[in-house]
Amino acid sequence: MTRGKEMCWALWGFWITSSVLPYAGGTSCRFPERWQGKWFQSGLREPMVIEEDRISLKGNCIQQSHKDKFLLHDKRENCYRCIVVHEKHKNVLQYKESYCSGPSKMETLCNRITGDTMLFSIFRINPTPIACPVQGHFQFTYSRGHGWCVDPVSQVKACTTDARLLFRFHACPDVPGTESSVEDVECIAQWKEGATRYLVGVVTHSRATSYEDSYRCFVYEESLEPSEEIDFRIAQSGDATCNGLFSAYEGSRTLRLIREKPPGAGCRYPTWLTGGEWRSLDGKTSYGFSSPGRNDTLEVLQADGPIRTELCHRVLQQEEFRFHLVSYVTDGCDSGYACVHYSRRHDEVLQRQISGLSQTPEEACEQSSFFLRDSASVILTPSHPSIRPCPWQGHYSVLGEDPPPLDDPCPQAPSRLSSGCTVEHKFQIMHPCRNPSKYACHGSWREGSRNHVVATPLEPGPNHRVCVVSEEMRRSYSDLHFNQGKGQQGLESPQPTSRFLLLQGSCSSHSQAEIMAFNATYVADCSAISMGQRGVKPLGMGSLVLIIFLILAAFVH
Repeated sequence: MTRGKEMCWALWGFWITSSVLPYAGGTSCRFPERWQGKWFQSGLREPMVIEEDRISLKGNCIQQSHKDKFLLHDKRENCYRCIVVHEKHKNVLQYKESYCSGPSKMETLCNRITGDTMLFSIFRINPTPIACPVQGHFQFTYSRGHGWCVDPVSQVKACTTDARLLFRFHACPDVPGTESSVEDVECIAQWKEGATRYLVGVVTHSRATSYEDSYRCFVYEESLEPSEEIDFRIAQSGDATCNGLFSAYEGSRTLRLIREKPPGAGCRYPTWLTGGEWRSLDGKTSYGFSSPGRNDTLEVLQADGPIRTELCHRVLQQEEFRFHLVSYVTDGCDSGYACVHYSRRHDEVLQRQISGLSQTPEEACEQSSFFLRDSASVILTPSHPSIRPCPWQGHYSVLGEDPPPLDDPCPQAPSRLSSGCTVEHKFQIMHPCRNPSKYACHGSWREGSRNHVVATPLEPGPNHRVCVVSEEMRRSYSDLHFNQGKGQQGLESPQPTSRFLLLQGSCSSHSQAEIMAFNATYVADCSAISMGQRGVKPLGMGSLVLIIFLILAAFVH
């Protein structure tokens, strides 16, 4: 009897397979390419992988009806199931399935799926984000079903990318279930079913350690009534599904958003700052404005980071060469008020200083958070600055130099500096064991006793700009000689000696970006063909005799 049953099941399986496979059309059962990849489903321990003709954990596709119904064969359990898939967005699929059972026709299995069958939502892993339908800054109140938390009010802050929003929840002592938290929501999908608008986001917060904690579904509704104070209503799911979420009024957590007035209305940057793109000396950061007519928002772009925006909030001081303001800064999803100071050192040189972020504009420029430190300043120049005459012209002798770094291939220090002699906007530093280091001068300025020059190396390489800082130290009596014009022994007027610093990416002598440091004494102007011709000789025979005489005299006394 048992053997007879086995034969019947075998014949039944053969009949089902022979009736199913002709509809498969060989390789005709294929999932759309845009569905393929890794997906997360709540409750599953591992990702669901959709391949060309297979869904992991579900089976191989053997027959397809229309674009949404598929018959799958689960080889592990040796059973068959019908699955109906609806694409809500390229990053969200929803499906219903029949129980996995013995061989049956596809129509029979699919008819077992009813309106009461469980609906599953799966979310793409590592999705491409989309622009969030809610944009801007808001205040909001929220409820978890035990009353509305209205005091203190919570905030939504826009991020520099329109795909993210930052929610700052505050706890209300008199409302159960409320707590202070910060949640970063990255929008990945949105769609509409009837009048209901859905949104799926990846939520990052301190307690999110898995996909189960991160994926959330939202229903949102924008108020179009001018008399209503609320701009958006939002309901959020309590888990990584969209189950039970049908309106913006009921959810695990519901929010009511009221739009904030944007900061900085009427505040503008000066024309000398908005004229073009500015760059830091190291070339890693650019500063500019997104459109020619938009002079209220500065965009700061780092080579390895997101755009940072600085919206002019309030001007504190504006003069011909200075601009002091409070700006509203958005850096990623961090935002706040900063105190910013610009000094126009030259037509094409700006010095910029900025404080840390404060929660209110009044705190931004307090002494505790903003210090005009030389070490905190950044020098900016245009992307293509003009070449200008170098401020020091002539030939210089290097003395008292600092030892080069141990890893320097040229262990000997520089020997001479020549500036503005071949062309007025170039200077070069001669080395005893390698080719000269050549630079082109741009803008220059003076602060106290120090001269500053922005220069570009003329050697192959990244050509990041440098800052040359020079300061006169003392007068040198090394150039002693006989005054042959008067026919008597004497001392020539002492020559000036200056301290030179070449700094990479900064003009601050306190920075750690020192390329080269040396002392140099002026010895001849550029009209001299070379040192020792038509100029002051570094040390003549008479000078040596006089020095020896003075040394011997000192020992006698």
